[in-house]
Amino acid sequence: MAFDNFLKPFGGMNMIFTRDFAQLPLVGAERALYSGTVSTKLNQQMNMHQQEATIGKLNLCVGMPIMIKYNEVTECCVTNGAEGTVYDWHEENLPNGQKILKILFVKLKNPPKTIKLNGLPENVVSIARQKKTIVCSLPDDSQVVIVRHQISVLPNFGMTDYCSQGRTRPINPVHLKYCQDHRSYYTALFRGSTYDGTLIVDDFDETRITGGLSGYLRQEFRELEILDDITKHRYYNQLPDEVCGSFRFPLLKSFRDWKNKADANIYNPPNIHNAIAWIKQKDFQLDEENNTALWKYLSKSKQDKNTLEENNKNKVQDTTNSTPPKQQSKNKRKFNEDPNTKQRKNRKSITIRIIKNENWM
Repeated sequence: MAFDNFLKPFGGMNMIFTRDFAQLPLVGAERALYSGTVSTKLNQQMNMHQQEATIGKLNLCVGMPIMIKYNEVTECCVTNGAEGTVYDWHEENLPNGQKILKILFVKLKNPPKTIKLNGLPENVVSIARQKKTIVCSLPDDSQVVIVRHQISVLPNFGMTDYCSQGRTRPINPVHLKYCQDHRSYYTALFRGSTYDGTLIVDDFDETRITGGLSGYLRQEFRELEILDDITKHRYYNQLPDEVCGSFRFPLLKSFRDWKNKADANIYNPPNIHNAIAWIKQKDFQLDEENNTALWKYLSKSKQDKNTLEENNKNKVQDTTNSTPPKQQSKNKRKFNEDPNTKQRKNRKSITIRIIKNENWM
């Protein structure tokens, strides 16, 4: 013990305690000591607010790929999601001598137009730091506001399938192991502009792209095909007055009833894909929704609540052709529902080549 003073706290030493609102978890602990909403590391379990509130250290080097995360100057292509590399930066010193980042110079990657700013090379833009306010929730339910200044960029060595939408990659290494469904596979694989430029870096679950459509997605595609067909008929003035509706269900139902009267066969929109076509009427049933559903304003005031209930009651009484809500049809949303088993047998297999080449990059 310090000073051999066993009777005084901390051996007689003066101890200064400070608190860090983003303190790292203790050994064996699962969360920070003071705040559950602010941390220093990102993880997949964080929501968007928690990711934005993460106090991270921005490590930079010249040539490092980065992504801009704020609409700084749209006319200069400095927008959220724009990609580039670190060209240079300016720094300044705090009163205690610590260096902080002031301005970051970024060389944009394939901007929509050529950018030329005074005193800077072509396609090099400057990004200033932004003020960010973080609200820390403490264990005693109190809140502390922290204000920080940071340049809104992120390292861009990789991105999610969601973020990659609409981008084209001449060299496109993908990691499919943790993709949730076939839509994620499609988004990731089709970012590559060439077959030879696509690299799958790990094993993946091929049943997610060979297991067929779920009942949810098949139903949605079918309804979209009918709505598209209704739009075409409307454009050419081919719809009778009986085909109408302010909501999806009555519009789809009136259109199908009209088609079934005119044609004894089950009507399928022209050019519909065999994977979502239906053979019998029961294979594709529409779910009747409550078309008289009203918006409700949630209020703590009992008087306001009673007034709203009375107004809603009057609206329901004045509504014509109202129908009570029915339970959703079980035929619509079965995950493995597949009425077209004959069509599924004729599906073509998908072959994906896995490239293994250490010198590929």
